[in-house]
Amino acid sequence: MKSNFSIPNRLATALMLWLAIATALSGCGQGQSPEPQTAGTDTPPQAKAQADVTAGTPFPRTLQDPPAAAEPAESARQAQTPPAPNDSYEGYTLVDEPRIVAAGLVRVNDRTIGVHDVLAPLRDKLRVLGRSGDEKAFRAAVQRLVVPEMRRQIGQALVLDEARRRLIEAETKYIDQQVQDHLRDMIAEAGGSQSKLQAQLTAEGSSLSEMTDVLTRQITVRYYLQKTLLPQMGFTRRELARYYHKHIEDFTQPKTVQMQIFALPLAQFNPASSARAEARRIATEALGRIRAGEDFGKVVRELSRGGGVYRAAQGGVWDAMPVGSFREEKVEAAALAQAPGDVSDIIEGETGLFIVKTLEIHPGAVTPFGEAQEDIERKLRTQQYDRLTAEHFRRLSAKATIVEAPDARQLVLQQAVQLYWQGSRK
Repeated sequence: MKSNFSIPNRLATALMLWLAIATALSGCGQGQSPEPQTAGTDTPPQAKAQADVTAGTPFPRTLQDPPAAAEPAESARQAQTPPAPNDSYEGYTLVDEPRIVAAGLVRVNDRTIGVHDVLAPLRDKLRVLGRSGDEKAFRAAVQRLVVPEMRRQIGQALVLDEARRRLIEAETKYIDQQVQDHLRDMIAEAGGSQSKLQAQLTAEGSSLSEMTDVLTRQITVRYYLQKTLLPQMGFTRRELARYYHKHIEDFTQPKTVQMQIFALPLAQFNPASSARAEARRIATEALGRIRAGEDFGKVVRELSRGGGVYRAAQGGVWDAMPVGSFREEKVEAAALAQAPGDVSDIIEGETGLFIVKTLEIHPGAVTPFGEAQEDIERKLRTQQYDRLTAEHFRRLSAKATIVEAPDARQLVLQQAVQLYWQGSRK
């Protein structure tokens, strides 16, 4: 099921909207407002006229959450393990002697960030975590989630003020339409009716109105950041080639080998003084049966001593592995020295005696630069976008006043336990 807080792919078309109105924006002097344009439902106004500019641009199609002001956001987020807490809001200006401001957690200039603002984007993760029967573990996980989300909300508040001053009517209409489209998706996921969605949100301490506000802020910030930062981004072919050669290992598929192994680890024999002789006797018997045409896997299951370590239950069949990764080097070397289907002689390894059958050998391959170029540019654009976003946040925060309530994180934690931990509802 699609996450309630994943922005629909059609929102990616909003990246072209600013191009369609760039002329109007650049022609407006200070204090002037460009003429409004009419926004469409799925395609921004006049976006097709600029299709040649954005077509094929390997830019992230899913708008990203703004990262922390003090550090670039990770290019691959949504990790299962929440980040470790950080007790400071680096990059932001915190006034002395923080105090509770109204009922909020954090005050950013004249905007208040409340408990719902922090918990709403985490609702899917909290639902999963809340199914744990261990309240202590749940509280620890929530604490690891709350600080980065509060930091993200601060960044969003800083950008939102700037965005609302600079976006024109056509853009705000388009954003409103995306919010409505996303709400329709949420209604469908909740069971197909607005009342069911409202009931679900009420159970989580929210409302349809509050969710609409959250989505509007989130989509506005993401749209504005990409509109603002996209013109600053780009790479030459030489820069892409330099990255390719510097990270050639990322574009190299290693040579692999798949083996079927009959194993007799000496540690499995007792007494140790006669282990090698007994292992040699069994290995000789096994090799004779295999050479006589008996199934290799059947012999492994009946005579090998490797157990689970050497996959005896699977007939000694191993998954394909990069060359150089198998512990017994002589076994791997024997497998590589023969053709697929061939069976080796008895091998004296470091830990025991072995017989190996080569199943498959796949030669390594290097992805040509021409095929890798699009992926490289997409990766570098994501990294550049994260860096520019962090720099933008730092510039805004240098002029902002941010006040955190002394018990802000405890308030969020208590509300999360009450709403999402299943033990609180027993």
